[in-house]
Amino acid sequence: MIPRSACAAAGLLMALAACSQLPPRDPGAAETGGPTPLENLARSAALAEESRRGLEPLSRFLGEWEGTSESAQGNLRLRRRMSWIVTGSWLVEQTAVQDPERPGRILRSGALYRWDPVWRMIVATSFGPAGTASERWMRLASDGQSLEILPQPEARPESLFQVTLFNGREWRARVYDLDASGNWQEVERLQLRRAGEEAAEEEG
Repeated sequence: MIPRSACAAAGLLMALAACSQLPPRDPGAAETGGPTPLENLARSAALAEESRRGLEPLSRFLGEWEGTSESAQGNLRLRRRMSWIVTGSWLVEQTAVQDPERPGRILRSGALYRWDPVWRMIVATSFGPAGTASERWMRLASDGQSLEILPQPEARPESLFQVTLFNGREWRARVYDLDASGNWQEVERLQLRRAGEEAAEEEG
């Protein structure tokens, strides 16, 4: 007769042996109540594509540009660079402005752009001198070219960025702010060309 303790041990060994013969778990199988890794991958790819498409109104400005900004502050010379931090997801804009009346003084600012899939808008975080920062929301206007700028997703637009020309080598735009009467007032005109092209044309 086998002792009771020996029987228990034998039973445990048989159970372990049975477990070891079970087929391996499918790595793509879902946990109870959750998506599979493959489903998560597909969802991430879909969100990435949505983000890329959502940022297209700004990603066309990728590269370095130089030109002028006409506003109440005067006719200022500026240089602007737009580049990806993470391709298709995060855009960064860097601007350097030189006041022609004060040679040598350069003011720098920047902005970070991302797509919000919930509100289906571009979120713009602007950075200015002395550590200042502000956040705005942007969406395409009805003309499919201009961008409406809002202080909050559900608020009324407070500014309008209207592109009047874009051909890949040069672009022009006008910026409008909403005045106290609810009318659009032009506050800035931008005219920029790809950096280096103006000098090349002059040499030619």
